[in-house]
Amino acid sequence: MTFFVIFLKRVYVIMKNCETQNRVYSVEEAGARLGLGRNSSYQAVRSGDIPSFKIGGRYFRPKKLFDRMLDGEDSVVNPVE
Repeated sequence: MTFFVIFLKRVYVIMKNCETQNRVYSVEEAGARLGLGRNSSYQAVRSGDIPSFKIGGRYFRPKKLFDRMLDGEDSVVNPVE
């Protein structure tokens, strides 16, 4: 369990400090692309309607996966499961 926590912290730092951050949408950005407000966006993330994963207290939406979902590709799955 400790290894997993350390791993997640390192992934979070990497995502925060490098260009990987440009590969994910914030909750507000993803919701705006769908025409949703802030609260509706968070509800959609929690319910799994917006594909996302959570590290610590932050949700991340991979841009490629989210954009494929918007394009209507059937092969998109939610990575949170």
